[in-house]
Amino acid sequence: MNIRETTHFQRRRTRGFTLAELALALVIAVLAGWLLVGLGDSVRRSQGMRRTRRTIATVMRAVGAYGRETGQWPLGEGDAPSTAALLRGLKGATPSAKLLRRLGDDALTKHADGSEVLLDGFGRRLLYRYQDDVGDRPTLHSVGMDPADGSDDLIVPLPWDE
Repeated sequence: MNIRETTHFQRRRTRGFTLAELALALVIAVLAGWLLVGLGDSVRRSQGMRRTRRTIATVMRAVGAYGRETGQWPLGEGDAPSTAALLRGLKGATPSAKLLRRLGDDALTKHADGSEVLLDGFGRRLLYRYQDDVGDRPTLHSVGMDPADGSDDLIVPLPWDE
């Protein structure tokens, strides 16, 4: 009888998983999911920053072309109306208008009120600022992926040699 009980126990043991094995599999699955989510966030942030830099570089080249053509840079307060006015001014000047055509549809779009909006790689507004103060240069400002986190903001000035 003792042999039969051992055989029955061994058969039953080979049919399923122990609680420890199931817990280990669950921990491994959770860790793998956590790593994939972190990797996806990193890739999304990297792509957004790359698109933002490309958009800013194109617009700042257009601002530089506008400045060379007109002898001045457009004024801007660093808000949405200033950026819309910048776009209108740049489109009115031939060299800068040609440069703006290089922007993708994801970077230049229409707002509900009909004004044009310049977007960064995360779908948030880019803001233009220039005050005619000594040492001030035109800048474009992106709040980055997280508007509440200032560490990923991107503020790019127009180079002096433009």
